Amino acid sequence: MAKSIRCTDTGKLFRNLQDAQLYAERTGNSNFEECDQEVAPLSEEEKQAKIEQIRIKLAEKRKEREEEDKVRGIEEEKNRRLEGQKMLEARDEYEQQQRKRDYEDRKKEKEAFLREKERLRLEVAKDKAERAGDAARRRGESPEGVKEAYQVALDKALGKGMASEAEKTPLQIMNESIKTLSAYKVVDEGLVALKTINKMLSNIATNPQEEKFLQVNLENEAFKKRVASKVGGVAFLKACGFEKHDRKLHLSKETLDIDLIKQGVKLLDEAISAYF
Repeated sequence: MAKSIRCTDTGKLFRNLQDAQLYAERTGNSNFEECDQEVAPLSEEEKQAKIEQIRIKLAEKRKEREEEDKVRGIEEEKNRRLEGQKMLEARDEYEQQQRKRDYEDRKKEKEAFLREKERLRLEVAKDKAERAGDAARRRGESPEGVKEAYQVALDKALGKGMASEAEKTPLQIMNESIKTLSAYKVVDEGLVALKTINKMLSNIATNPQEEKFLQVNLENEAFKKRVASKVGGVAFLKACGFEKHDRKLHLSKETLDIDLIKQGVKLLDEAISAYF
């Protein structure tokens, strides 16, 4: 009758299969056989040593599991963070692509809006130019004058030459205004405008301190008919220093340039003389 279990590799005896299994797990020896040799009972010291050995073994197993759990927890945390980083990058990529699509859509909308705005601006400019050409035709101007009036109105409506306009000197503006006014040939409207402006500037050159000569009422019917209604009339006065305030043109005494006024009078005298 078997009384113990013996390890054939080491000859060690065990009372039962459970002890043999624990030994096999600890040492790696797995060859056992039944044996009729009885295992001597353990003394109290041996029992305590055995219990302590088992306790130590269990503690080691527990520590190993804790270390394994710790390592596994670290790996799981790394994987979690990695997945989180990937999700964040994917979201950022999606948002970046969405912003890019939104930008392209807004860009296309803006380009379409600007194209439509430019088309409408061109239509309005052409309409104004045609009205200017018709007005020149009714004034009895030559085909060249009608064409020039059309082109001038078109350029003005489209804003062409606006930057260079600010760079022009007062004398350049005066000469251009005289040329434009001289083109009004019907019932000598241009000559009337030149003479009216000449009279206004001559009064200022003679009496620069006289306040009444330094102001022009834009609502005055005679002034509107003779000067303000003609292209170049008000521009000539502004080139001489007049500034618009409400419904008046005003020339400040502080900025009054008598020499410029006299040069304007001289240009007008020459234009009037050449008119005849």
